[in-house]
Amino acid sequence: MSGTRCLCRLSMAAWRRRRRTQL
Repeated sequence: MSGTRCLCRLSMAAWRRRRRTQL
């Protein structure tokens, strides 16, 4: 279950970066 946790963190980082770029 280490892959799912890593994916969750990667998704959050990408979402935050995308939101900051749009802002």
